Amino acid sequence: MYENQKGFALIVVALIVLVLAGAGGAGYYLVNKHSQKQTVCTMEAKICPDGSSVGRVGPNCEFSACPEVKADETVNWITYENDKYSFEIKYPSDYSLFQETNQPKEEVIPADLNSQTIFITDKLRMFFCCEPDYLTVEILDIYYDDLEKLANEEYIQPEDLETKGYIDFNGEKAYQVNDGCGFYSGGNFILVNHNLKTYYIKHDCMNLSKEIISTFKFK
Repeated sequence: MYENQKGFALIVVALIVLVLAGAGGAGYYLVNKHSQKQTVCTMEAKICPDGSSVGRVGPNCEFSACPEVKADETVNWITYENDKYSFEIKYPSDYSLFQETNQPKEEVIPADLNSQTIFITDKLRMFFCCEPDYLTVEILDIYYDDLEKLANEEYIQPEDLETKGYIDFNGEKAYQVNDGCGFYSGGNFILVNHNLKTYYIKHDCMNLSKEIISTFKFK
């Protein structure tokens, strides 16, 4: 009789365990189902300042964060336009743009709409005493179809350590060389062809050089 009672007790315990497991499973299902209902958000969209859109996401169906928009510091820069060679470029108002210098008179000759070469610098006075950093845009006298060959033969010294290769620049295939900054740098430049003309854009790590080049556009 004792064994029968023991067996009956085991059955009761097993039934209790099964009931608890079932209740737990049902509870998990209901909670999970309720949670899923909460995270089904509407299809509304919010337009962000950069023109993109974001939707609502769970668990509270709030709009996702918009991409960070950086202020365009070039908005108030001066725009130089060159009609003869069909390009424009921007530069800060406290920088100087010119086409050449008159060293004896310590004067600069301003660029005009037809200048074949322009210089941009943030330290104009150094042109009459030292070697300032600057950015230049020059339209070469001869059109070069093979820009890689031109770069290696004319502008890259054998001892230079540079990264180089073809890039897309203003919708044109261009050849770029970056050789870092410093006294031993071989320079940083872009060679690009447009309307059967070869443009040579070079900078010596002047402050904002990359930002200025980013404003260059063919007209």
